[in-house]
Order: sequence, then structure tokens, then C-alpha cells
Amino acid sequence: MKLHKTLSSISVLTVALILLLLPQVAHADSIIFQLTDPVQTVAPGSTILFSGTVYTTGNAATIYFNGADDGVASPLSIDDTVFFATFPFSLDPDMSYTGPLFSITIPSNALGAYDGHFTIQGGADAQANNNLGSAAFEVDVTSPVPEPGTILLLLTGLAAMPLLMGLRAVPFTRVR
Repeated sequence: MKLHKTLSSISVLTVALILLLLPQVAHADSIIFQLTDPVQTVAPGSTILFSGTVYTTGNAATIYFNGADDGVASPLSIDDTVFFATFPFSLDPDMSYTGPLFSITIPSNALGAYDGHFTIQGGADAQANNNLGSAAFEVDVTSPVPEPGTILLLLTGLAAMPLLMGLRAVPFTRVR
């Protein structure tokens, strides 16, 4: 009986020691992430900047931002360089940050609606790479609308055409 108690105690200690030696999984509370203007309308051949706000309300510890996962429908292209250049590396509990996140370049031949996503990655330490928050966005590419002055000039020219067509060349006669 004493041997059984000793073996039982050793097995409990062994399990406890193994659990202590296993690497701890880093866990961070999720963030609240919102794009400032998730639907933007733009003309072909331009670049637009998306901004957003991240809230860490209710977290017990600092949240580290270590990366981003993003994508947009072709032929548009996304550049998240501004995220890595301006976004803070971490936020303490109950803090927020608002700023630029990424830019979208629109080719001159693109028209229509294009969907995309932006996901902020990080966690409880500087090596964590969990998906913390994600937001969808839409880029509506429309052809530019002419200015009112351009339309007025066009209409004036069209109205003047019949008048100009009605004028006939007057024969030239010499006086002697």
C-alpha cells in the first residue's frame, strides 16, 4: 500500500513537472478594429489611403502588433508599408490608436467595385502572430465626371455648329 502511494505521488509530480516545462501558449485578448471609411469611391489611375482605429479595451495586458495580412481583388494593389511605419508596436490595456493603415493603387484601366481585407496580427508578446482583428473594405472605381464648365463649353460648341454651317461664303468682287 505504501508503495502504491509513493508511485501515485511520483506520477502526480511527474505530470506537474511536464506541464510546467511545456512552453506556455501566449494568449492575448482580441482587439476592436474599425476602418474609418471602409467604402471609398475613386477615379482610375489614383491612390487612396485607408485609416482605422484599434481599441484594446478590457485587456489585462499589453497587446503587441507584429504583422498584417491583407489582400484586394486584381488589378488593384495594396501597400501596407504605412502600417509598419506609423502604427505603434504595442498598446497597453484600455488604449486606442487611430491612423493610416494601408494604401490602394488603382490602375488607369480599372472600373467597378473591388473588395479587400486587412487583418492585424500579434498577441501577448513580440513574437506572437495571432489574427487579432480584421476589417473588410470596398473600393468603387468610377469614371470621372466632367466639370460643369466643360459641359457648358461642349454645349456652346454644339449650339454654334448650325449657325456656322448656315453661313455661306460671299463671293468676292473687285472694285475698279
